[in-house]
Amino acid sequence: MPKKALFLLILTIFLANCEKREEPQQAKPFSQVKAKVFEVKAVPVSSYRIFPGKVCAKQKITIKAKVSGYVEDILVKEGEKVKAHQVLLRIDSRSIKARLKAIEAEIEATIKEYEAVLARLKYAEANLKRFKALWEEQASTKEELERALSEFKSLKAKSEALKARQMALQAEKTDILTLLDYAVIKAPSEAVVTQRLVGKGSVVNPGEPLLILDNLKAGFEFCAEIDESFFKRLRPGQILTLEFPSLGKTLNLPLTTIVSQIDPSSRTFHIKIDLPSDLWPSGLFGQVKIPEEETKKTLIPGEALIVRGDIYGVFTLSPSNTARFQVVRIGSGYIYQDGKWIKTALSRATHWEVLSGLEEGEKVVLSPEKVKDGAQVIF
Repeated sequence: MPKKALFLLILTIFLANCEKREEPQQAKPFSQVKAKVFEVKAVPVSSYRIFPGKVCAKQKITIKAKVSGYVEDILVKEGEKVKAHQVLLRIDSRSIKARLKAIEAEIEATIKEYEAVLARLKYAEANLKRFKALWEEQASTKEELERALSEFKSLKAKSEALKARQMALQAEKTDILTLLDYAVIKAPSEAVVTQRLVGKGSVVNPGEPLLILDNLKAGFEFCAEIDESFFKRLRPGQILTLEFPSLGKTLNLPLTTIVSQIDPSSRTFHIKIDLPSDLWPSGLFGQVKIPEEETKKTLIPGEALIVRGDIYGVFTLSPSNTARFQVVRIGSGYIYQDGKWIKTALSRATHWEVLSGLEEGEKVVLSPEKVKDGAQVIF
């Protein structure tokens, strides 16, 4: 075939192909899904600063030795709850008992001697009366009368001395009995033993601390150190939130005491909050939430969130109500409580703060499990 004819044939085929037009494919209609939507908006939220603290006993009782000796027995353990007048500890009292026995023997001997002198005194008094009568009748000499008077006075002085001695010995016995009581250490009230400062066999002296107790009747309080910037924001009676993570307990209680003194080293001040009359472990860790100024944050319900690995997202709606997947960055969790939005633990949160990815006025799909990107949402 001549080259010219071949060229014309190829050109004809090319032009014929150019004239062919593909029929446009009919676009598939988007699927339609009925779902609830939420309009994104900023709401006022209450924010808090969290400060650590601990449970403190309102009254600590330091049990001290009042007698010397070695510790014979300790009947309680640290952490044990004790009743009022319960025996806690015993100090060896053998030396005290020996002194008591000696005093009692001396008292008995003094009483016998006093009774004997008292009998002689009665005879001397009667004898004196007789010589006085004889003297008046001039039937006795002056020397006999003076001798009878001298004997009476001597016996009377001796009886008075013995009586005084007897009273002094009785007072000493009372003191020794008190010391004997001091050798048995008892709880002054219902309490919890928090510290044992001595062991069995330890030698103790008067005034030496033996045990430390938390007085249960006085109760417990929560103590915390708060930054000085909050000093003017707090007032007695203000309701604050306490959390005790180890107990899983949250309490809303009135602020009891503000110590109006700033620690110059930490720039903090001390607060106290009375706790309910339960058995609280002294030293238990807790935290108090101090409210800050109210701010506005963008919150969305947790049911709008989609989690894909480490990515959080939502389905937003276009003006034509078409669903589009939008990646968002979320922050803290919030819950609506007592008429206001407050930050809470992640496990309790119903709404989440959106840090980026959404703007106020946008609509997001709730419960988006059946929604796909590009779907038409009916609401």
